Formats: sequence, structure tokens, C-alpha cells
Amino acid sequence: MRFKKKLKLNPLKKLLIFLFCCSFSFPGIIHAQTNAKIGYINSDSLIPLIPGRDSVQILIKAMVNFYESQLTSLGAKYKTLYNSYKKDSSAKATDSVNAKIVRLRALKKKILDFKAEAKENLQKQQNELLRPLIAKADKAIADVAKENGLLFVIDTSTANGLVFIYADKGGDITNLVKKKLGIN
Repeated sequence: MRFKKKLKLNPLKKLLIFLFCCSFSFPGIIHAQTNAKIGYINSDSLIPLIPGRDSVQILIKAMVNFYESQLTSLGAKYKTLYNSYKKDSSAKATDSVNAKIVRLRALKKKILDFKAEAKENLQKQQNELLRPLIAKADKAIADVAKENGLLFVIDTSTANGLVFIYADKGGDITNLVKKKLGIN
């Protein structure tokens, strides 16, 4: 039987071995990074300016107004039924009160379901309406990146979760993409 003896190294020796091994791989990585051209863009500042965005906003606002009017109507029905329930409950008309309680619960559920459905429908419609505009912006970004020899374009908008502490302004292609899209 062979016994494997575990080699005990102090932390300093481990660090020196690690640095020695890494010294062979880092020059290639550093060399590859120095040749890469990277650009960045803030899509939060670009998307609202894309031509066609106004018409999308008008359509979404019309849908919001429709859903709000439907919700207001349901709310008025609920309020009327509730006031009737309060009046009947003080008169102790139990069969009528119980029936109104059931109707109030059903109407409340209908209102909550309607709110959830309206929110989901609005989100889907907005995504569907914005999809062609976002595709147009993506194409413009890709074109500008190719024209300027960029290997990477990073979105620095906080909505996408990427935040830079420092970025050279020479890599900002936002104005070039706006020009490509015909935005002043």
C-alpha cells in the first residue's frame, strides 16, 4: 500500500506558487484585452427618443384609460352594493344581508381579477408595441459598433443592472446611434 503524504505549505508558499502559475497565462489575457475596442451606451436615454415611441405611448395611454373606466364602473357597482348591504344589515334582514355579502365578495374578486388581467394585458401590449422599436435600436447599435470597429458595446443604464464607476467618454456611442436613428 502506498500512503499519500499531504504536502503542507504555508500560505506564503501557496501564494508564490499561484502567482508563478498565473504568470504564464496572464500575458495572453492581457494582450487580448488591449486589442479589444469597447463602446457603451445608455439605452434609458435612447429608447424614449426613438421615432415611433410617441404613437406607442398614445396607444398605451388609450388602453390605460379604457381599463381605468372599466375599473371605475366596477368600483361604483361595489360601492352601491356595499351601501345597500349596510342599510339592510342595520335592519337585520338576514337573508338579504347574506345574499349581499356573497355578491360583495364575488364583485371584489372580480375587481381584483380584472386589475391583474389589465396589468398583464398592458404589459404584453407594451412589449409587443415596443419590440419593433427596440429591434430598430439594436440594429443601429450593431451598425455603429461595426462601423467603429468595436468588439463590445455595454449598456450602462441602471435598468439593465450594469453600473460603471468610470467609463472613458470616447467610448460612448449614444450620440452616434441617435444620429443613425435620425434623432437630434
